[in-house]
Parts: sequence; structure tokens; C-alpha cells
Amino acid sequence: MKPLLVLVLLLCAACGDDTGGQMGHPATCSGLTRPPEEVAWMLDFGGMQRSYNVHVPPAYDPTRPSPVVLNFHGLSEPPDTQALFSGMSTKANTAGYLVVYPAGTGNPISWNAGTCCSPASTSGLDDVGLVRAIVADIASNANVDPLRVYATGLSNGGGN
Repeated sequence: MKPLLVLVLLLCAACGDDTGGQMGHPATCSGLTRPPEEVAWMLDFGGMQRSYNVHVPPAYDPTRPSPVVLNFHGLSEPPDTQALFSGMSTKANTAGYLVVYPAGTGNPISWNAGTCCSPASTSGLDDVGLVRAIVADIASNANVDPLRVYATGLSNGGGN
């Protein structure tokens, strides 16, 4: 069985100029010398709007493949809390990798980790499919190292 390789990166949140230029997909931005440090992105998946945050280290170089870490929050905690608890963005700045903080769904916010945790598990959400959709949305426009893609999570987020 082949492992699922997750390739995630977001270059910038919006395109445009100081005169009110059009917003666009992050991968189509041009003229940026450095992407912003934190980027929020929305994705339609399974009939819902799903979101994830991407932390781009200051030394990110779009001409070189970058490692990626997906960092999943625990039950009832938003991605921002996971970023704070894990300290992963700070470590990413020194080690030079991208961090993706996907958001679960429902009330309380959760992931479908099989038998845990409601409401995501009882509603049959396809969170593996969500990660694949995030990858499909971004990977074709990103330069990541497919051999250095990792995932971690806290509590319910560790069950993905």
C-alpha cells in the first residue's frame, strides 16, 4: 500500500496592488518578494466551506522544495489555539518548513477520527478527503518536497 503524500503550501492570500487590484488564487499572485507569514484559505468540500491556515517561514523560497507539516487541533479548539499550544510556527521559522493548520467542523469543532469525536464522527465527514482536497487545491501551484510531508495533532486531531 502506498502512503498518502500530502503536499501543501500557500504562497499568498490575495493578489492586487495598492490601487485596488483584483483578488485571486494565491498561486497566481505575482510581484511579491515574500509571502505573508500567516495565510487563511477557504475551500468548498463536501457541501461545506472548510478552512485552513498556513504558516510560511520568512526564509521560504518558492524555487526550492519545502517540507510541510499538517498540525491538527484537538476537540473544541480552533487552529489558532493549536498553533499556540504546539509552538510549531516558531520552530518552522528556524527549521524552514511550512505548517498547515486545518480547521475541523461542527459544534464543538471536531475531526472524524473513526469512533471519536462527535459531531464530525457521527455525521460521517470525510476528513481524509478534505486533506486530499486541500492538496489538490494547492499542490499543483506549490513547490513542496513530497518526501518530507508530515502530520501531527493533539487529542482528537491526533486521531486523523
